[in-house]
Amino acid sequence: MLDLQKASAGSGKTYTLARKFLEYMLVTGNPPRLRCGKELEDALRHILAITFTNKATAEMKDRIVTRLADLANPTLDPAKTTYMADFEKFTGQSADEIRAAAKDALFILLNNYSDFQVSTIDAFFQTILRTFAYEIGMNDSYDLELDSDFISRAAVDATLTDINSANPDKAVAEWVKAMMNRSAADSTKGWNIFAKSASGGLYKDIVTAVSKMASEQFKKVRQELEQFYAEHPDSLNDFKRVDNAVMKGLRDAVRDAKAAARAVQKALKNQENTITYIPGRIDKVLAAKGVKFPSNLTIPKKSGNEAAFNAAARRKGLTTSQQDFVALHDKFIYALTDWKAELEEKKLKLWMLYRANMRMLPLMYAAARKSADMLAEQNVIDMAETNSILHRVIGDDDAPFIYERLGSRLDHFLIDEFQDTSSMQWDNLRPLVTESMSRGNGNLIIGDAKQSIYRFRNADPSLISQKVPLHFPGQVNERGESKAENTNHRSLRTIVEFNNSAFHALATHLDDAMSDNKTFFADLYANVAQYPANQNREGYVEIRCYEKGKMETDVNNGDDSDIPPKHFADVAALIADLHSRGYNYADIAVLVRTNQEGRQMINTLVEHNKNNPDKPIEFVSEESLLIAGAESVKAIISVMRLIADGSIDEEKAAREERAKATNSWYCKTLSLSLFNCRYDQLALEHPEMSTSEIMQLIGNDNADCSNLESLIRSVDSLALPALVETVALRAVPQQRRIDEAPYIAAFQDLVLDYCQRYPSDILSFLQWWDAKGCEKSISSPEGVDAISIMTVHKAKGLEYQCVIIPKFDWKQTVSDQKTEWRWVKTAPEGLELPEELAALIPPMLPVETRAAMADTVHREEYQDYMREVRMDMINTTYVAFTRAVAELYIFIPEEASAQDRTEYAANALLAKLRELAHDEAADCAYPMPHDMIPEDECSTDKPLCIGEPLTREAIARLGSKLRQSDGDAISEYYVRDPSGFLHFRDPESLHADSADPDPRSLGNRLHDIMSDVVTAADLDTAIRRRVINGTLTAGEG
Repeated sequence: MLDLQKASAGSGKTYTLARKFLEYMLVTGNPPRLRCGKELEDALRHILAITFTNKATAEMKDRIVTRLADLANPTLDPAKTTYMADFEKFTGQSADEIRAAAKDALFILLNNYSDFQVSTIDAFFQTILRTFAYEIGMNDSYDLELDSDFISRAAVDATLTDINSANPDKAVAEWVKAMMNRSAADSTKGWNIFAKSASGGLYKDIVTAVSKMASEQFKKVRQELEQFYAEHPDSLNDFKRVDNAVMKGLRDAVRDAKAAARAVQKALKNQENTITYIPGRIDKVLAAKGVKFPSNLTIPKKSGNEAAFNAAARRKGLTTSQQDFVALHDKFIYALTDWKAELEEKKLKLWMLYRANMRMLPLMYAAARKSADMLAEQNVIDMAETNSILHRVIGDDDAPFIYERLGSRLDHFLIDEFQDTSSMQWDNLRPLVTESMSRGNGNLIIGDAKQSIYRFRNADPSLISQKVPLHFPGQVNERGESKAENTNHRSLRTIVEFNNSAFHALATHLDDAMSDNKTFFADLYANVAQYPANQNREGYVEIRCYEKGKMETDVNNGDDSDIPPKHFADVAALIADLHSRGYNYADIAVLVRTNQEGRQMINTLVEHNKNNPDKPIEFVSEESLLIAGAESVKAIISVMRLIADGSIDEEKAAREERAKATNSWYCKTLSLSLFNCRYDQLALEHPEMSTSEIMQLIGNDNADCSNLESLIRSVDSLALPALVETVALRAVPQQRRIDEAPYIAAFQDLVLDYCQRYPSDILSFLQWWDAKGCEKSISSPEGVDAISIMTVHKAKGLEYQCVIIPKFDWKQTVSDQKTEWRWVKTAPEGLELPEELAALIPPMLPVETRAAMADTVHREEYQDYMREVRMDMINTTYVAFTRAVAELYIFIPEEASAQDRTEYAANALLAKLRELAHDEAADCAYPMPHDMIPEDECSTDKPLCIGEPLTREAIARLGSKLRQSDGDAISEYYVRDPSGFLHFRDPESLHADSADPDPRSLGNRLHDIMSDVVTAADLDTAIRRRVINGTLTAGEG
């Protein structure tokens, strides 16, 4: 039997997982009985629990061991005895018997810990894949590449390099040439693909296209497309033939319109009293690129005299010349009408949808071949390919064959966060679960489709909501669908009731907005209603309105995008108030939708702390924990850039020339890299100085760079990790090494990891750092009383006493500004082509999800896309709202017009919520009491309040999230200058007749010295000891 638990937020998912694991280990048989002795040991190694992150794996292991220990030891704590009651009821055996079995199980688990299988899904798949290394043509010691974007860039770079080689792929070269020509003619984007600009242009478009091959949508159609292109090797000419056939009418219309425009333009020189906007209309037509109709061009509704001449000319009567001009102008208007009409043709709309990305496919395949060759040569597998490779290798083989290769059988599977599982991952797991069920074993799948917020990672929430029950008809025990099976143990009653009503209302609204008579969102949120475990009328929800577009002009610690909205100051004041009422800062979370909002919130709190130095608000966030944000790391990177740029002597000469030419302080400074390096160095040395003071000091003629010159000469031949050590010692003051030790240590870890994976020269590292490394952060410290600022995605699985959503302006509408690729089955018949040309259209193509898609045969796919985007929005909202335990604060944009209810989820939610709350007949399980919804509209002056804020006594009863850290903080980053003791050995010392005939002896002596070294302070003592006993000479010591 398969237990399918649909666990809404706070309903005890972790409790259920741990209890089921212990059940599978401790209990067997029907009727159930307790295992003993060897049975327990055998059971342990045949259970697999699957999670999706390493952190979740560690937490699950800890929970299982803790609960097993609770079962094994008598306790008076009711919170730790709930499992005992469950097992007494399930097995019918006494507490003493269960406790004895649990003691044996705990002993076995701790002494056979390697058999305790709690794993991420990726780690489990890698275990299987390595056993099939021979079948995939790899050495079983292959490495994994986690950075798919890096692989995409490297593959595109290799493809472009091949074009310039002696024997290029002519087909690929022709495609690149055609794309460059079109890009230069049709758009303002950078057309030079070889410039490799990461900020935009054709190069970025191709890299982005290649990166989308990591999607499961593509992997499902890849084989079909590969076969198509193998059968159609001349893809460029095939594309041109189809393009010419479909586009002929449109291109003729554009040509005729431009010819008519030129004719009118020429005749216009000899005319007076014409309509004033005719020249502007002509200019727009002639300036148009490609076949796109000018966006700001209107076609006159009338033709004839009125469209060409003003009233004065018409009253006088038109001359023959003017009548000829009218005829020319009418022809121009008709040509514009034909141009626009051609664009409205259904076949044109369909082809424009297809052709945009059809041109990318040959280049994508060329890059994919390069990628496969590079990875195979280096014995590396792309992590993103694991699922497809595994599916390809296993195929239809049954589970016994897999277990035979693994050397172990699995009887029970527990799959956590199943809503985040992809279709391909489930395809690989399903045979193993099926085999387990065929032997009568129990399995557990647990998750919540309402919390599926990782669609961009191929998550498929329909697996848990629809597909799994269909895969195992009559064998699935579903729980969590009804309210009786859905108790919330996290949040207080008011929070639970608010969310019950809010998401019933929002789901109803979204179904209405889709206008297709489907109940997708109502079905998705059918089990949203929960009973609160705590029936006391406690908890508080407050919704505040703010004015859209109001920015805090006095706060800006970065670029303009980091200027916070004005109402963020109210958020800071709210945090201070919550703290004064008795909450610890660690009990408060500020949840944002984007990293930019997080930076804006940080800037607001920094400004608040400047204005309130006696009562600062402590905070932690991913942005504040960025390794790149540490001043010490900035200084190290600056020096590395300076080394990568070349000689300082050349820069000094250039500086002197600039100083002669102008007296400007800026021109007296060195190059950008040296300027940044000098700035960061002075900022470290003089933390008390302002930015302007440091820049004035740099501009001073007396600001020399001799220490930098000495530093750069000393690291000239050092490997990258040793170089970082030297720079940390010489360029970072000791106090900074103490204050920022975790950041420097984390940076060096990144350097070491990078050197194991990629080319270890400085330039390559800096390129990687700018693209990826600068986004890395250190782990959030434990035991710190500070509020958490994080994205909703990072908050998933967490809970806080107070949750603040500072900017709930999340849109429910779909915009062409942000599109996705959708792989669709093509419809050549819609292009009205001859059969011969229709056969040249690939069976599947990626299309951009723009509004124009709705006017084609792919309207249904576009509807599905809109539904999924709105699902992302409501699920993200659900995750955010359900993190709150006691108090929830939501800041929403003030409704300026009825249109806001269409655009913003918050405004639609409020309107629908009030409508349902005051409708006695509304179908809402467990709604908020009607008297809890105020009659007044929410405004900037008056928030909407539901319930009452908790008293200090109630807050104390809740307890705090703040816990003492179990770890020790890094007190200082200890370094010794590698340039003083690491050097190339004299080649003569390797000769057999030298005083030291054994080349290994130096390493042996260094190892001997280090065996006595525990801290840096021990090193000198160890060396002196060996000089005294003669192991080292005085010169070597």
